[in-house]
Amino acid sequence: MKKLLLTAAVCFFFTQKAEACASYDEDYEYFNLFAQEIIQNKYYEPFLLTYSSSFYGYDYYNGKLDKNIPDENIESWEKFFGGKLSYEETNALVKLVDIKHLNNLKKGETTHPLFQKLGKNFYTNNKEAMDYLIQAKYMEPYMRINYIANPDAYYRSNEKVKNALDLNYDKTSAALVSLYKAAKNPEIKLRYAYQLVRFNHYTRRYEQAIIDFKTYVEPLKLKNHIYYYALDQKAGAERGLGKFDEANWNFFQVFKNSKNKKESAYNSMFLAKEKDFQKILNQAKTTEDKNMAYFLLAYNSFSNPIPIMEKMIENDADSEILKVLTVRAINQMERSYLNVNHYCYDDKCETFRNKRLPFFVDEDYRESKDFAKDLQNTIIKEKNKKG
Repeated sequence: MKKLLLTAAVCFFFTQKAEACASYDEDYEYFNLFAQEIIQNKYYEPFLLTYSSSFYGYDYYNGKLDKNIPDENIESWEKFFGGKLSYEETNALVKLVDIKHLNNLKKGETTHPLFQKLGKNFYTNNKEAMDYLIQAKYMEPYMRINYIANPDAYYRSNEKVKNALDLNYDKTSAALVSLYKAAKNPEIKLRYAYQLVRFNHYTRRYEQAIIDFKTYVEPLKLKNHIYYYALDQKAGAERGLGKFDEANWNFFQVFKNSKNKKESAYNSMFLAKEKDFQKILNQAKTTEDKNMAYFLLAYNSFSNPIPIMEKMIENDADSEILKVLTVRAINQMERSYLNVNHYCYDDKCETFRNKRLPFFVDEDYRESKDFAKDLQNTIIKEKNKKG
């Protein structure tokens, strides 16, 4: 954190002295004198500063983050198979290879190039894992909650989209429970437990989803990423029951502990008022939990983040999430001083339009945007403390 704060000081000085010109798009054609991607934890990149999309790097055309962030689930499978498959091969096996090729391999037939490379024994040597993947691939096209249209909505689609209710509930539940009990490997058992919780959540059997989490997930005492995926589904069921405080706390745990579900967990939290954040903060026991809660408050209502940053520094000055907030603050400050789309009046306009510098900040904007002095003071104070 000390290095980041020193970098911030350099950036602060540079943005006071540099001469440049800006274009009209704040996200895509901005100065960006200070690269936000300096943060080491790339899983926090979606929460960097952006004004053009919901999350930093979000691709609206493809409906996903346009960032090369590894998938923790694929990494987990890669490790499970003992490194015999590359990350790309593991991703193909889990996400791309059609279920028919897995069923064929189970019968001793290699009808896909990947299995021709791995050999017929790959199923025999990984029976539990392959049986799970067959079940998961069978269910995946249906794994979404049924959409209930608003009768007053302006637009309603008649297109039929598969959802969890299209599966036979009794047959699917019984199969998952049977496979769960038969599996010997705890990781595979946990994956079946996750599917049970998810299936009940998506069929709107919210109480049963919570029961299944307690019955099948908790006894395994595994706190890997699949546990938090299951907790994410349990939280969704709690939200469906109107238990917003319980849901918020569990979504908060998913946000903190998962790598690839941070954006969805954040979006799922019901954080309408500051008291919603306060309830999470009151439950936070560790300094990391408290800093995460403070981050959510700053991220949700981002004006002057310095008072919140100072509280986070007191908890843990080297916190990863504090670094995210710091680089956001620096870039917000940069945009305040090097404003692209700015309304100006009278004689100020010509100076601003032609020269851009010295920096022009209208008095109407200064109170809400200009916290540069606060940031500078915080940097100096922290630097003096650390010597």
